[in-house]
Amino acid sequence: MKRWASLWLASLDVAPTTMAQYRSLVRNHIEPRFGGLRLEDVSGLDARMWALSLRSRYADATIRLASADAAA
Repeated sequence: MKRWASLWLASLDVAPTTMAQYRSLVRNHIEPRFGGLRLEDVSGLDARMWALSLRSRYADATIRLASADAAA
């Protein structure tokens, strides 16, 4: 997943502030949970359960962004 995330970030054409936000989401939310897995080993159910587990710690907007990044 780390390799995929790196390639995905490199493929984006977004403003520098948006890129910084995406890098932060990947580093702080996606990689800690999925970084050691292959992309094909992450199911939709895995991603949904992970997003639900974040609700007690983060704002809904952060969860939506991080979840969308993980599913992209």
